Amino acid sequence: MNIVINPETTVGSLRAQFHLEFPRLSLRLFESSHAKGKGSPASQMIDDNESLSRWVKAPLSLFIDPEMTVEQVESIFEKSGMHVQVFRQSGKLWLETTRTDDWALSRINTEEY
Repeated sequence: MNIVINPETTVGSLRAQFHLEFPRLSLRLFESSHAKGKGSPASQMIDDNESLSRWVKAPLSLFIDPEMTVEQVESIFEKSGMHVQVFRQSGKLWLETTRTDDWALSRINTEEY
């Protein structure tokens, strides 16, 4: 999948693009990066209504393959200056994928928890 991002794109719109492809996964954007295997503080989560103009100055297209690991996807965004964390759905909860960063998106998206 290609995610197309412009400076006017909101965090919520970015999340929606990702969620369409991976309905049991979600992206969240944070103020700073997180260490491998660690979560990001909820206090640093960026609101869905905020535009990406702080990080994206020109149109950008990011290719995400379902066989990429969580760590690879987060790294792609990190190289663009955006600090994201992938979450997975577990019942009605959304959990950070800190213990499954080495799993492919396709696997996490289909696993039952």
